[in-house]
Amino acid sequence: MQSAINTALYMEVGLKTEFTEKELEDLNNFISVVRRCGSWTLDYKKQLGRIKKGLDKATTLTNTDWVAVMEDAADAGFPRNSTFLGCKGSKPTTRGYTCGLWILFHTMLTSCYKASPGSVSVLRAIHGYVDSFFTCSYCRNHFLSMSEQMRLLSITDDQTAILAFWEAHKKEKSTDCDSALIPLL
Repeated sequence: MQSAINTALYMEVGLKTEFTEKELEDLNNFISVVRRCGSWTLDYKKQLGRIKKGLDKATTLTNTDWVAVMEDAADAGFPRNSTFLGCKGSKPTTRGYTCGLWILFHTMLTSCYKASPGSVSVLRAIHGYVDSFFTCSYCRNHFLSMSEQMRLLSITDDQTAILAFWEAHKKEKSTDCDSALIPLL
C-alpha cells in the first residue's frame, strides 16, 4: 500500500504544474485520510505528517512547491521509490499501481469504519483524488461516471460507503480499463 501512496504522490500528483483550489483541497483531504486510516509505522505516519504540514501552510500550490514538500518528507525518510510485491503484474508496467490503489482504498474505508474521519469521508477523499489526479483519463472518467450512477457522493453512512465501494470495484474489474492494465498472470 505504501508503494501505491508513493507512486500517487510522486508520479501522479507530481505531474501537476499548478494546482487549482479544488485540487489542493482534494490533495489535503486525501493525505489526511491516508495518514489517519492506515496501519502505518510511526516513522511513516510522521513522514505523512510532514507532507500534511507542508500542505497546511499552502494557500496556493505549484509543482515547485509540491516538490519542496516532498523533498522535506524524503529528508525525513519518506521513500522515493516504489516496489510492488503483492500486486506485481506479469509485466513491469502493469497491475502494480492500480492494484495497490484498490487495496489502499479498501483498507482506508474499513480502517475508518465508525472511527474518525469515517468511511464516508474516506470515500469522498478517494473520489476527489481520482477526479483530480488519476492520470488514466479513460479509467478516471469511467470511475467518475460510475460514481455518479451509483450516487457514491450521496452516501451518508459508513457501512453503505464500504459496501458501495466494493460494488464499484466489482464493476470496475469488468471494464476494458482493468483488462488493459492488469494482464492475466
